[in-house]
Amino acid sequence: MTLLNRFMMWHVRQVERLPLGWLSTVPLWALTAIQVALWVGLGLTLYAQYRIGGL
Repeated sequence: MTLLNRFMMWHVRQVERLPLGWLSTVPLWALTAIQVALWVGLGLTLYAQYRIGGL
């Protein structure tokens, strides 16, 4: 669970670091797609660690 919390904190920090002017030029669907890709990657990573037995 700490890995998930660390990822969430990092993700929030990355979003906060982005300049809002840049954010307004990116369509919402693109941001959503990026977020979905991040979550899928996280899910696969956690699943792989679980399968290996490291979690």
